[in-house]
Amino acid sequence: MSKQQHILFISHDASLSGAPILLQNLLLLLQENKAARITVVIRRGGPLAAQFHDHFPVMVLKPAGYRQGGAFKKLRHIMHNRWQLLRLFMVMPSVDVIFSNTIINGPLLKTLSLFKKPVVTYVHELENVIRSYPAETAVTLQYSRKLAYPSLRVKEALATVCKAPAERLLPLSYYFPVNLAMLADAAARETFAGAFRQRFNVTDNDLLVGGMGVACDRKGTDIFVETCGLVARANPRIKFCWIGNFDSTATEAALKAQVAALGIQNQMIFCGPMPHHYYNLAAFDVFFLSSREDPYPLAVLEAGFMQVPSICFAGAGGIPEFVEADAGWIVPRLSAESAAQTILTLLPNKALLQQKGAAALQKSLEWHANGARILQQFQALIST
Repeated sequence: MSKQQHILFISHDASLSGAPILLQNLLLLLQENKAARITVVIRRGGPLAAQFHDHFPVMVLKPAGYRQGGAFKKLRHIMHNRWQLLRLFMVMPSVDVIFSNTIINGPLLKTLSLFKKPVVTYVHELENVIRSYPAETAVTLQYSRKLAYPSLRVKEALATVCKAPAERLLPLSYYFPVNLAMLADAAARETFAGAFRQRFNVTDNDLLVGGMGVACDRKGTDIFVETCGLVARANPRIKFCWIGNFDSTATEAALKAQVAALGIQNQMIFCGPMPHHYYNLAAFDVFFLSSREDPYPLAVLEAGFMQVPSICFAGAGGIPEFVEADAGWIVPRLSAESAAQTILTLLPNKALLQQKGAAALQKSLEWHANGARILQQFQALIST
């Protein structure tokens, strides 16, 4: 870039979920390369807010738990929100570009439109989410000059559902910073994986199938459990583990009832959320993305860095573009039976798992750890 532009980045929240984590990765890359002057706005606070504060000027418009609690606490939240908005308005005259990290930030983009700054929106959503927020999406489309997409599947949704013209759509790959020393330390990775498997009584002779994310309908956690049930009937040496919280107590009760009804308490592990660690997915032999709809999930890339190949559903999102034929298996859409049949072939075929795991690692490095590639895409977005 000819000059360092001041860019306002808007995150919808600061949860430990894909979009905010990926935004932070991108911002750290930009900061490292002095590619922009960065200011961050977080619409609603969360656990990741402190990490944003460690590196960038940050305004959190609504703290976690906004307007919950007693009258005094609610009033304090309202006053905090007004003060943060005032701070944002004071910053806006110096901003060159607004970069919004979701298609549902429309109301805030409308508020900021009086400053007449160009807007780039990074879209992480597919049809169901887009249709669930029609008003927010419409306003975002109205005020966004460019729309960035992480996968061709998201580009397709923007073209078909949002009727966005092709000239407004540009790619921006997800960036995942790689710790090459940790990646190369096979002994440390195996020690971490061994401790994890020992904790849940998974032996070296067992096959461990992993899943990760907030357990919910969109993530297809019920399909994950259903697949475990089908596999367990044929081979109890194959075990399944889900990392992450439940989205509600009702979901937790329903999934645990499903496990009990299938009689797979010894095969299905819900380990809850885990503190972030580079080797979190290293214990898995294969990662099973059971999502009904997922634009381009970070978990598959994290698995790839651990040389863990993935199984995913055709037509359920953008990750088949990554998996293809070499980095895992693509099975018919939402078919637990097909997923189970594929998994059952893997226990005696560790060589194939290693082969596809090596391909997943190589693609993760080339596609999502190449900072120069992502910087080039980003500069094209904010300079056109």
